[in-house]
Amino acid sequence: MKAATRAIKLKRKRGRPKIEGVAREPNGRVSRAYEPPSKLALEARARMFKISVEQAKDQQAGTFLGRLHMAYVEWEKSEKYKKEKAPQPEQSLSTRQYHALISCKTAHNDFLCATGAPGAQYDYHLGSDGNPDAHAEWCKTAKERWLGGDPNDMRGGIRGAIYAAQEQERGLNLWAALDLCVFQEQHLPYMVPTLRTLGNALARHFKQR
Repeated sequence: MKAATRAIKLKRKRGRPKIEGVAREPNGRVSRAYEPPSKLALEARARMFKISVEQAKDQQAGTFLGRLHMAYVEWEKSEKYKKEKAPQPEQSLSTRQYHALISCKTAHNDFLCATGAPGAQYDYHLGSDGNPDAHAEWCKTAKERWLGGDPNDMRGGIRGAIYAAQEQERGLNLWAALDLCVFQEQHLPYMVPTLRTLGNALARHFKQR
């Protein structure tokens, strides 16, 4: 009996037992919300874009291009594709197209940073590490990657590859798809065929580099 009493006293000294299996706020306090905010946000994303909650957890689900690529990956893994070679879904981007468009977006943002243009998203790297010479070299490389060696030659760099593709695909507005869906990340399903054409052109350009 005395041993039991001693154990109870020790337990009381340690404080209240920690409640397990409950949602908590960032400070560790038990959340008073019925559902954690992250779960509610995921469910809202899933409803908005007609995907599963599990898919909504993927970081790519936060962007239009990412969701299109997720649709491609899901199609590639499907049994129907493996057995019947079902055609690629219209609302999807292949891995090759997706990475080409993302690389283009990064290169364009680097170009904006290098020229000090408004609307650039600055990140503390810029190839400088506090070294003015390294920063100048990084800016030169960023400009050449987007414009080519001669800024007055519209055929150079990534910009030139897009101009060349636009000349071949006069029925599509590649620049509008680039601006609205890639740079601004707008959800515009009717532009997916144009995005795929743009992604193919950019992928060919990057492969040659």
